[in-house]
Amino acid sequence: MAAKNSSRTTRSASSKSLSKTTLPKKPTKTQAKKAKSTRRAKQKEAEMLVESSDGESDCSEIENEAEGEDLSKCSIENLTLLSYISNLKQILTQFNNMAEVYVESASTPTLNQFVDREATCGNTRTLEFYAKDLGTQIDLLLMFEPPKVGKLSRRAKVLTSQPGISTFARRVYVDLFPLAWKVISFSGTGTCNASVTYSADTGFFVPSFQGGNRVSASNAQHCQTGEKCTLKVEDTHRYITSPVPGVKGVLQCTNLTERPASLGIGFFNDTGFKIEPALLWDNVANNYTLSVQLTPKLKIYAVSGYKTTDVIRADIESPVLFDENLIGLQPNSDWIVSIDVATGEVRIDPAN
Repeated sequence: MAAKNSSRTTRSASSKSLSKTTLPKKPTKTQAKKAKSTRRAKQKEAEMLVESSDGESDCSEIENEAEGEDLSKCSIENLTLLSYISNLKQILTQFNNMAEVYVESASTPTLNQFVDREATCGNTRTLEFYAKDLGTQIDLLLMFEPPKVGKLSRRAKVLTSQPGISTFARRVYVDLFPLAWKVISFSGTGTCNASVTYSADTGFFVPSFQGGNRVSASNAQHCQTGEKCTLKVEDTHRYITSPVPGVKGVLQCTNLTERPASLGIGFFNDTGFKIEPALLWDNVANNYTLSVQLTPKLKIYAVSGYKTTDVIRADIESPVLFDENLIGLQPNSDWIVSIDVATGEVRIDPAN
C-alpha cells in the first residue's frame, strides 16, 4: 500500500514538473500590448534609417552592436530588422552605382549636334588662308555644293523621314541656285591672309534681290536639322515663323503665302543677328514643304567677277581648288594659296 502511494506521489510530482517546464504561461494583455509597442518602435526606427542621409553609418552601428550580443537571446523582431537593414544597404549601393553610370552617360557629348542649336558651336569651322608674293591678284569664290538629297511635297501629304531625291531638288540652276557665300582676294605682292568661319547655325531666309543678281535677307529665322518653319505673309510682308519639331534628318519650311515664293538657306554669323546666304530655291509652290538634308561641302574656285551673295546661275568654268566637307576638318585649319610656277595654276594646300 505504501508502495502504491509512493508511485502516485512520484507521478504527480513528475507531472507538475513537466507542466512547469514545457507549458509557457499565456501573456497578459499588458505584456502583449508592450510587445506590440516594441515592434512598432523598431519598425519606425527602420523607417527613420531609410530617410536618414547617413543611413549607412547608422546601419553599421546597429550591426556592430548586434555582433557583440548573444544572437541566441535576440527576438524574432530583432533578426527581421537586421535582415531588412542588410537588404536596404544592398539596394542603396546598387542605386548609387546606377546614378554614377547615368551621370557619366549624360555628360557624354551628342554626336548629331545639328539637332541642338546650342550645340552647333561644336561644329564651327574656321579656315585661315595665307599667300605670299603671288605675282598677280587672285580672287577666290567660296560656295556650298547644292544638296543632292531633298524633297518637295504638298502640305496635305505626309513627309516620311526616309530621304527622297526629287526632280525639284536636282534642278540646279533652274529652281535651285548656289550663292557666292564668300569672295576673298589676295594681292600679287607681299604677305596676305584671309579668314572665314562656318558657324553651323543654319536658318531659312526671305530673299530680297539687289541689282538683279545679288541676294540679301529681308527676314530670317534659325532652323536646325529636325526642325520646321513656315513662310507666311502679313500686309505684303513675308516672314518666317519660329521653328517647331519637324522630321528627323532634314530641315523644313512650308510656304503658306497663297502664291509661289522664293526661299533661301544660310548660316548665321557669330553674333547670331546676321545670316550669310548660301543657297536659294525659286518658285516654291503654295502649300508645299521644302525639306533639305544639308551637308556643308565647301568648294573654292579661282575666278573673278563675283561678289558676295551673287546668284550662281551656271557651272563655274574653272577647276575646283578645294572640295571638302567642313565637318571633316579640324575646328581651325590653315591653308596656303600659291601659284604653280611650271603650270601657272592656282593651288590651295594644307599648311604644314
